Amino acid sequence: MKTQMKSILVIAVLLVTASAFAQQGNRKQPTTEDRLIHVISAIEKKIEITDSQKEVIEKAYTDFFTQAENERSKGQRPDKSVMDNYEKQRDNKIKKVLTQEQYEEYLKVSCQFRPRPQKQGQRPPKQN
Repeated sequence: MKTQMKSILVIAVLLVTASAFAQQGNRKQPTTEDRLIHVISAIEKKIEITDSQKEVIEKAYTDFFTQAENERSKGQRPDKSVMDNYEKQRDNKIKKVLTQEQYEEYLKVSCQFRPRPQKQGQRPPKQN
């Protein structure tokens, strides 16, 4: 009787573990358009921007997302210094079209788009 209970418990644990790993593989990377819509809507919620400013911001982020995707497509994790350089280029383009107050507010908003460092062995946050 005890061996049957142990066997059932082991099988239950294996099933739960297998289903947890199976769910992780279903995540899809959002498209550039999806990310762009998310970024622009978040910026527009906090900062009132003109159509011409919006176009420059969209172009800057589109270029940034394309560069980042090219780095990721190499099969390795992109080098932090390279990504930091891309971010500086993007932010410099945006800074040229925003006022000082708008740019300071933009920097506060843009922090939420940056990936958060993870501790070793920790799962990434769930993406909605």
